[in-house]
Amino acid sequence: MHLLYEYGVMEPSAIVSMGIVWTWLLAFVLADWRLDGTPGQLMLGLRLKRVDGGGRHLGIITCVARNCLAVLAPIVITGDLLLIPIAYSQTEKVLRLTAGYAVLAIVPLSIAFTGGHTLPDLLLRVRVLPKRSGPTQYPVWLDKKRWLLLILTSVTTGLIFSLALNLESNLAWKQAAPPLTVVSMNDPTASAWMWTRLQQRVPAPSFFIQHVEVFHVTGSLSADTYDALDSTLCTGSRRALGKNFLVDAQVRILTPTPVKSLLYANLQDIADSQAPANKRPAFLLFNLTTREDFGVFTLIKVEGSALCLAQANGKPQDRFVITGDADDVTGGTSLLSLLALGRLGLYSYVQRLPIWSHRD
Repeated sequence: MHLLYEYGVMEPSAIVSMGIVWTWLLAFVLADWRLDGTPGQLMLGLRLKRVDGGGRHLGIITCVARNCLAVLAPIVITGDLLLIPIAYSQTEKVLRLTAGYAVLAIVPLSIAFTGGHTLPDLLLRVRVLPKRSGPTQYPVWLDKKRWLLLILTSVTTGLIFSLALNLESNLAWKQAAPPLTVVSMNDPTASAWMWTRLQQRVPAPSFFIQHVEVFHVTGSLSADTYDALDSTLCTGSRRALGKNFLVDAQVRILTPTPVKSLLYANLQDIADSQAPANKRPAFLLFNLTTREDFGVFTLIKVEGSALCLAQANGKPQDRFVITGDADDVTGGTSLLSLLALGRLGLYSYVQRLPIWSHRD
């Protein structure tokens, strides 16, 4: 898909992402229905067989139900559980993460506790067996004791994952330099004002610039930003107190470098048009981000920079400093559920992608 995007054959959109998700699910359904198994199962000599032995193939309804119960339902349920608001307490976050990962784990773990069968297969009276075996050759072992062990193991697995994630985030928070403190969330008025000025001179701005947010921030800059500012005139003013601004502009994938350069130039003009030097913020931070969605995972690339509104001989002397690049891959199980349910408007709002891209 990235190659199709890169060469202009397709553009990222909610419809394209939903098409990928449903094509993936439909491939499993059709393989189960016509081939009695997925390509991986066929290569391993395994086949889907009915317990009653009737019919050569499973019915299409059974195949749809099997894949929805084994794949789609756990992901949709987990997506709701892992969508954790910031206001939740630490205990609530751990509980929700534990429940979400336990739901994901219970279907694959059931294979180990039932003698080689998944819970959806047991419910639908289907078995995954060696090609030349009978449907009753491998019995089901699932008594009360095994049920209890399956549930406990799933919950323990979920707890391990949730505690590991919390430990990692806590360690990263403690080891990091004093972070920027967000005093107020996105300022809609400032964002709208910034949007109109960032897109000046940019060809087809609505095509390249997808979203702009402006935050008021106070506190110390990150360690990387400190290091980058050491060799500039910003060194003396980097610790200046007062209100600073963070501008987060999201641009489309593969935005040309000349367009990005225009955004930086426009930001410089915005800084020059502000209040007198003695009332200007010490820093205007600028993050240029791109988001590439693959239905389940989202790749976020951030180009960080700082526009230091420094002073030299009593006169403003602004300096742009690149503070580093960062890549982040996040899971999007909740977004997958939106795609699977066809909620394109909400998906596009969350991902800030058009429902259907088109060139002006």
